[in-house]
Parts: sequence; structure tokens; C-alpha cells
Amino acid sequence: IIAFFSYLILVYPDIRQQDLGDTTSKTVRITPEGFVPNEITISAGGRIQWQNADTKDHRITGASFISQVLKPGHSYSYKFEETGVFEYSDEFNPGFTGRIIVE
Repeated sequence: IIAFFSYLILVYPDIRQQDLGDTTSKTVRITPEGFVPNEITISAGGRIQWQNADTKDHRITGASFISQVLKPGHSYSYKFEETGVFEYSDEFNPGFTGRIIVE
């Protein structure tokens, strides 16, 4: 069992960012047109998961976080502990921008 979970962490590094029991998660899809939705509101302690639904690589960059390179079909999540407005963009496509509002 330990070997299996070690394998998952090595093969799917974004799984380390996920809390499988987290019920306050919301998803942002990365599409060829940009982030969908490009603005989303969550409660403090909530998590956003970005899913690459495009055929190209992406990297999510915010003031307090940066994802690994997201290959098509891969995802990244980040837990927002503090309230505020958090802008982010795609390092590889600067025109792709989004905003997380944490209440």
C-alpha cells in the first residue's frame, strides 16, 4: 500500500496539493479561450483547483502561489487561507487572467 501511494505522489505530483476531504473546493477549467470561470468567490479556507482542459501546457501564477507546468489533463490546487482578492494569470499565456475573491 505504501508503495502504491508513493507511486501516485511521484506520478501525479499535484495530488500532494489536494485534500480529498475538502468540501469547499471549486474548479476553474483552463480552456483554449482562457479560465472558466475567470472570477470565482470562495470562503476563507477554501480550495481552488485548476484543470487543464486545453491541448497546451499552462502554468498558473499568482502573488502567493505558482503551479507546476500543467500538461493537458493535469490539475493543480491551492488552499486560500486569508480573505482578499487574488489575481492570477497563465505564465505561458499572459492574456489569460483570473481573480479569486476570498470572503
